[in-house]
Amino acid sequence: MGAQRYTWVEFDYTDATNGTYHLTWMMRGEHDPSFLRFDDHHRLYQLELSGDTNDTLPRLFIHGIEGIRPEHYVGD
Repeated sequence: MGAQRYTWVEFDYTDATNGTYHLTWMMRGEHDPSFLRFDDHHRLYQLELSGDTNDTLPRLFIHGIEGIRPEHYVGD
């Protein structure tokens, strides 16, 4: 009950073939979002197109990342 804390991350991802996308991720609680960094490991990302089609960049919401859980709890 009461006020809840959320971790909210937004960043732009640029791909040489497909251009630039604006990505958003949100989860209840305080988390270290460093596990969202793209690296050399292949993962599946579950994305949802969001925003207005008039936006300058396509906006995608990250729903899930294969094999990744927020394990770096920051605390209250």
